[in-house]
Amino acid sequence: MSKKPKWRRRLSRTAWVNSVAITDNGRRVVAGTFIHQYKKNGKRVLSAAPNRRGTFGIFAYDSSGNQLWRDTYVGWDGVFAVGISGTGQIAAAGGWHDKKRGLLRIYDAANGKIKFDFLDKELKRVSLLSLSQDGGVVAAAANKLYVFVRQGGSYVRLDHPDFSGAFQGKVTAVAVHPSGSWFVASDKKGNVLLATISDGKVKHTCQWSAPKAPINPKKPSTDRVLVPFLSIQVARHAESFAVSGGDFVYLFTKSGICRKKPSRVYDTRNERAPGQQTPKGNSRTHTAAENVRWLAISDDGSFLTTVANRSTGKAKTGLLLAYKRRSSAPVWKVALPHNPNGTSLDGEAKCVALADGYCTNPWVKPPDPPGKECDSAFYLFSANGEKLWEYPTSNMNWPIFISANGSAVAAGGDNGNLYYFKP
Repeated sequence: MSKKPKWRRRLSRTAWVNSVAITDNGRRVVAGTFIHQYKKNGKRVLSAAPNRRGTFGIFAYDSSGNQLWRDTYVGWDGVFAVGISGTGQIAAAGGWHDKKRGLLRIYDAANGKIKFDFLDKELKRVSLLSLSQDGGVVAAAANKLYVFVRQGGSYVRLDHPDFSGAFQGKVTAVAVHPSGSWFVASDKKGNVLLATISDGKVKHTCQWSAPKAPINPKKPSTDRVLVPFLSIQVARHAESFAVSGGDFVYLFTKSGICRKKPSRVYDTRNERAPGQQTPKGNSRTHTAAENVRWLAISDDGSFLTTVANRSTGKAKTGLLLAYKRRSSAPVWKVALPHNPNGTSLDGEAKCVALADGYCTNPWVKPPDPPGKECDSAFYLFSANGEKLWEYPTSNMNWPIFISANGSAVAAGGDNGNLYYFKP
């Protein structure tokens, strides 16, 4: 079944919408624009440093598509991450500000007034943001873990030795519990950190490292390497969370990680179809292949979804996998026609949102309207894996989030569009 968005807004004709966020009731959305030159003179650019100058921005809209405010600036590469509190009071944005400094900015989400601007020279690109329900805690995954707590009308930075000591590599993901009393973070070398917050201070931390995995999943006897975690999510109404990367998803409780014991390990290596190929690990960085990417977890922690890249020859496909807390195998799975890039659940796990996309000529912006270079879409599935609708787009899609109450879906794409759907 084809589905059209309630509204669509073109935020840029040159940059991508790599990040969106939506309130729990779906009545407010924020998004940011970003672009990075991954190819130069036909060759891939490996540097993660900013290399594209332009005008970038953070944009806020209501559920009718009216722009509430925007914050634009001339800089390099732009906004890679946005976040908004569940109640819609506080918004945040992160990415690159200029060639030497990352961007981390906190706003009054109603009017765009800047409440806190962190442009420290030590900060590099912010990759992901997470906020507590009321926005009193804001955490950022970047070259380090950055955590800020509200104090008066502004914010102060929390610091703790474990914030740097726990991570051997760049922090990839962070998730703040809606209560603001605890959060979890992960890195690309298999490390997970849990920290509790009380009276504006870090009170307790626990750390865990994933077992190493074979660099070639088809040959378990090969060298074992670190697991590159890419996503971490907390259950909003429970003391549990999940982290994903490599071929694995780990489900934890707060007490379980302190005992260094996951509640459940989901191994996606068993889900390959005949003829499917999985990229080998990265021998240069000594990490396993990045197959399992984004994940989502229900409010009570009993149901989760994740997405995995799969390849057959030149075809770039994927899987959407659903698990229950007490199951070790998927309760259902859906084959996807393109590489999946994101998944999201409403609080009661009644619906599953998904974004995908693959370009035959990656990192080259295709024509608009659609041409033949990219195949991409947004999807909505039921809790049992039935596809309810899809919406094809002209370029790769990355972010997609369904509101906690299930009333709205916000999404973004590399064609510079922000989308708003009514499920």
